[in-house]
Parts: sequence; C-alpha cells; structure tokens
Amino acid sequence: MIRKARETDADEIHHLAESLSIKKLHDTTKGFLVYTLQEAEYRTRILMSNYFFISTNHGHIDGFLMCYDNNILKTSLQSNLLSHEDAIIRFVQNMPEPYIFGDQICISRAAEEQKQPTGIQLMENLFAEMKKHRINTTYVAILHAPTTNHASIQFCTRIGFRKIEEVKNSDNTTWGIYRFELK
Repeated sequence: MIRKARETDADEIHHLAESLSIKKLHDTTKGFLVYTLQEAEYRTRILMSNYFFISTNHGHIDGFLMCYDNNILKTSLQSNLLSHEDAIIRFVQNMPEPYIFGDQICISRAAEEQKQPTGIQLMENLFAEMKKHRINTTYVAILHAPTTNHASIQFCTRIGFRKIEEVKNSDNTTWGIYRFELK
C-alpha cells in the first residue's frame, strides 16, 4: 500500500535508509543511499513536503520516496536543509517552474529480492499527485562518481528519466541530473 508519510513513520524510515547507506554496504551493485538523515530530519521533511510517500507491506515500511516541489526546495535551501547538495540544487533551482525534485528513493532489500514493484508504485503515485497539481517535470540526481549508482540509473531511465547534465558538489562527488516529463 502506498500512502503519504506521517510524522510517526520517521523512525522506521530512518532505519530503512540507514540499512541502505553506502557507508554500510559492501555490495554497491544494487541501489544505495549516498547520505542518510537523522530521524528528526526525516520528520521535518515529512511535515514540510506533500510529496513524501511510503510503501507498506504487512504493516512495515518497505520503501519510501522523498520529494519536494520547487517552493519547498527554495525554502529548504534558504534554511540550509540541503546544503550537502549544493551544485545539484543550484542547477535544479534554475529550471522552469513548477517541478518536483526527487531527493531520495529507498527500497528494502527484501522487497527487491521478492521482485516487488515498490519503486514503480511509489513513482506512479508521485506522477498521479503531480497530475493533480498540474506539475509535469521531475528532476533527480544520481551519483556518478566516485561510485556510480548503476541500479538507480537503470531504474530511472527505464521509467523515462533522461540525463540532462552532470554536476560536481563541493564534496567532490559527481552527480548526473535526470529529468522526467509527464505526457
């Protein structure tokens, strides 16, 4: 089941994100998160975004999608909430509005191994919400170097995202910026 994330989901979201942190994984052939947030930071983002969704299976969160519209992105940047993504945000911030910025998608290894369509379902839910609000464009950033997140690139390009730019953050990580247009 897909639904909007609630403040009470922050702890479980945090634990799922930590389990897929690149800092803890030895196998980067599957998807991973480059950075994770503290539970309180996930809670803040749940409260501020209308585009933060979770997938549940048997009462547990098996995936989440954390996105922001262009207005929340600007507010987050002014509040220094996204300072670790400096070049990414500067690039996306200059794109024509309105748009959605996809910050994190995280799918449990169990859901992946069981071949559940959790990621697709989360994205379809996002696209349905975008249509309701007449937003046609989504941007995401995927790590290209020093390690390439091949699983995320494959997932995003399979559903229609196209690479439009590559940027380097102040921490010397290189990110591909990908865009999706609703039809």
